[in-house]
Formats: sequence, structure tokens, C-alpha cells
Amino acid sequence: MRNQFLVFAMTFLLTGCFGLNQKIVVSENQSMSYQLDFVFNANLVSFAMEDQNIDPVTTCKEFDNKTLTQKIPKALSVEYLSSLKDKDLVCSYIFNGPVSEFTDLDISRVKPENKSSAFTFEILPGNQAKISTKLDFAGARESMRSEDEINEEFEKAMITAMFFDKFIRWELTAPKILETNGELSEDGKTVNWELPMYLGLLEKGNYEFFAVVQY
Repeated sequence: MRNQFLVFAMTFLLTGCFGLNQKIVVSENQSMSYQLDFVFNANLVSFAMEDQNIDPVTTCKEFDNKTLTQKIPKALSVEYLSSLKDKDLVCSYIFNGPVSEFTDLDISRVKPENKSSAFTFEILPGNQAKISTKLDFAGARESMRSEDEINEEFEKAMITAMFFDKFIRWELTAPKILETNGELSEDGKTVNWELPMYLGLLEKGNYEFFAVVQY
């Protein structure tokens, strides 16, 4: 059983994330800030890596090198942060710059079977833009598999146990939000969207959350 856990934990550590937080702020001066946080259970990372003393910088860099490809426009500034918060290891990326430059920002998964897209930005007529995230949990489950066979019921139990307190969270603030499938604030300027990580993985669902904003 321990061997199955190690295979599962290490495979997921190198191919997926435990939680994902995104915060987007579009300003009236046509600038924008985008923060992307990958949230890991620090205890599980220590166990899987057989190292009780996690170095956040080194661990986040390894995750970045093995699971992400990035195309960052020169006009955007980027800040990389890594920290331990309570029982979580958080690897953060913060992008700032003109709204128009975010159309070419690309943060993709290395695994081709996972069709998730953390961030898509599309300019529309009339100082409008569509910002979206697509999540492919069927591809995520497939990328978690290794050459070592893992019992399906064991896999489901581990997913539930490991991700019961992890979420996909998305928050966007803009001068005006015209359309969204998230929860819109009363003033129409902020939208939130949340999905339990374990639920998406168990359902192997495909999700998209988006907002059309005026800036």
C-alpha cells in the first residue's frame, strides 16, 4: 500500500497541482495584474520527496521546470514567489503590465494529454476583453497515471483524502464586468468562481470559467 501511495504522490507532484488560485485585477488606466498560485500540501511533498526540510525556492523551481512552459511578453514584468503557509507550499507567479500585452501570455502544461489552459486573454471591440480558464480533469487524471498500475478504487480514495481541502479559485476585478458564469458581486465589478479539486478529479470533468470585462 505504501508503494502505491508513493507512486501516486510522486506522479501527481510532477504532473499536477493540489490547488490553484488566480487573482486578476484590470484597472481603468488599461493596466492589469495577474497572480497565479499553485498550492501543494507541504507534508505530502516532504513525504514524496523523502525530505522533511522543504526548500520552497528549490521545490517551486523543480515544479516549474518539469510541469510548465511559459511564454511571457517582454512588456510584462513577472515576479516569482515561493513560501510555506500553514501546511501548504505555495508557488506564485505575478504578472503586471498593459492590458493589451496579456493576449500573448501563455502558461501551458508540459503533458500534452492535459488540455487545461490556466489563462486565456482575448481583446474584443469597444475596450472589452474576455478572460478565461479551462480545466481538463480527464487529462489531469490521465497524466497522473504511471507505468505502475494503481487500483482504481485506491486512486479515488487517495484523491478524496488528499484534495478534500484544496480548491480551484478564481477572482477577477474590473471597472465593469459585462458577462460571466461566476458569482458576481452586487456592484458588478468583482466575480468569484470556486471548484473543489477532488470533485473535478473524480468527475473527470471539463470546466471553463470566464468573464467579459469593460476597461
